Amino acid sequence: MDNTYSAAPGARGATITDVNLDGIADVAIANALVFGDVAASNNITIMLVNGDGSFFSVYTINGYRNNASIASGNLD
Repeated sequence: MDNTYSAAPGARGATITDVNLDGIADVAIANALVFGDVAASNNITIMLVNGDGSFFSVYTINGYRNNASIASGNLD
């Protein structure tokens, strides 16, 4: 099975964290509008990972303009 996903136009930063608390690291990518690039948008892409390293869900969340970076951490 080929689960290949490309980063969105304007991808600026990424972090690896367990977004859905299933014990498997997922990927979050900050996408920023690139001046003159109408295909890019200001959002965050969340890619949930299966235990075998393939992606099983990809979500897009609206973000603030010019998402230049993204960070994650354990806050409990």
